[in-house]
Amino acid sequence: MASPRKKGNSSTLLDKVLEGAASRGAETEKIVLCDLNMKPCISCGGCDKTGQCVIKDDFQTLYALLRDSSCFVFATPYYFCGVSAFGKAFIDRCQCIWVAKYRLRKPIATKSSKRRGVFITSKGMPGFDGFEHIKAQVKAFYGVNNIAYYDELLVDDCDGKGPVIHRIDMLERAFTCGQVLITG
Repeated sequence: MASPRKKGNSSTLLDKVLEGAASRGAETEKIVLCDLNMKPCISCGGCDKTGQCVIKDDFQTLYALLRDSSCFVFATPYYFCGVSAFGKAFIDRCQCIWVAKYRLRKPIATKSSKRRGVFITSKGMPGFDGFEHIKAQVKAFYGVNNIAYYDELLVDDCDGKGPVIHRIDMLERAFTCGQVLITG
């Protein structure tokens, strides 16, 4: 979860997706990026020869999850046509994975039809203009990590800390999204 609001709209929707996945037997884990001691990529080139990030912080634990997990949900609020600062730092730290995959030609994760990802975002303004920009960021991130962009939950007209809790249709859609992510 890339939102700094632990009980905000993105988090609420993510919880419903995870609940739906768990209802189909999935083991789930919610990672809250703002709780991690995670520095941004500093473009130092340290990963150029090994494909491994040289920054040692809490983010190191996420590399194994990116490599070994079969399903993913990336949840972020919509900030200025893109992911939040926490989400952007997370994506940027995957530069070493990009280097490993494209420059060094190292395997980074198994390509599998079961390696699927869902994208969740919510924004305050009504209308669906602009979602293509944030989707492009997440699709690129998923592509580098061999995760198929499987489904999305794009919620508009959702300004404030928690109005999505009153949008039963979106909560039901999120729950179903989690079920389908697991069962295909």
